[in-house]
Amino acid sequence: MSINQQKTIWNRNWERQNQINPERILNSRFTQEAYRCLKSYIDESKDKLILEAGCGTGRLCCLLARDFPNLQVIGMDISPNSLKIANRLKEYLQLSNVSFETGNLFQMPYPDNYFDVVFNEGVIEHYSLKNKPNYIDAFREMIRITKRGGKIIIAVPNWYNFPHTLYKWTLNKLGKKFIYGYEKSFKHSELLKLYLEYGLTEIELSAFYPEHGFYRLSGEGFHKIFFLLGKMTNLMKSFLDTCFDGYFTKRFGFEIVIKGVKP
Repeated sequence: MSINQQKTIWNRNWERQNQINPERILNSRFTQEAYRCLKSYIDESKDKLILEAGCGTGRLCCLLARDFPNLQVIGMDISPNSLKIANRLKEYLQLSNVSFETGNLFQMPYPDNYFDVVFNEGVIEHYSLKNKPNYIDAFREMIRITKRGGKIIIAVPNWYNFPHTLYKWTLNKLGKKFIYGYEKSFKHSELLKLYLEYGLTEIELSAFYPEHGFYRLSGEGFHKIFFLLGKMTNLMKSFLDTCFDGYFTKRFGFEIVIKGVKP
């Protein structure tokens, strides 16, 4: 899928969400789970300038700016409708250390070695290796604008979150389109290989919210049994993560989060 096609899909999606209450966006379970993982990789003593490359509603940028007032956070996105929401969240939280800009993920308007942290969540998986540009091109661009010693953080759908993976597989077999167009789910090994191939160091993997795969299905109008399965997964997650040091969430979380340092 081309970047223009993806822009059209997301611009339409953000237009539908433009009237959603800011509190609902900022405090949704998914946002809070994703933010918890991202926040764990931020070091306020070292990370002074942060970019979200493909910021969507800007919710993660705004939460970072709120919790780390000494940081400067920039959110960049290609969709005008997403940036309208992002600026509304900024005004709602009365933030002065975050700004939002229009930009192309594959040709970002920033110099080499510029940011202490470059991250995105739910972005690069929409660009297949069968096309140009693709997710590797986006990854290279993220590396380019990151300082030496800076961090590149990516969150993408987890292939081992089976409810979501099987849902997309079923849609494909039925000849139906996924609401967000093309979306690749990654295995942990694929992300690790990608980071190692480009020489990144201090690599860490985490994940979040394994039950979201079931909750998402119930939210799209499927039988309420999926909501109950989500509840059961939540209970099982708490027990298994306690027993096995977080392994269940790390393996089966809805999204994998990977961090690496540019040498």
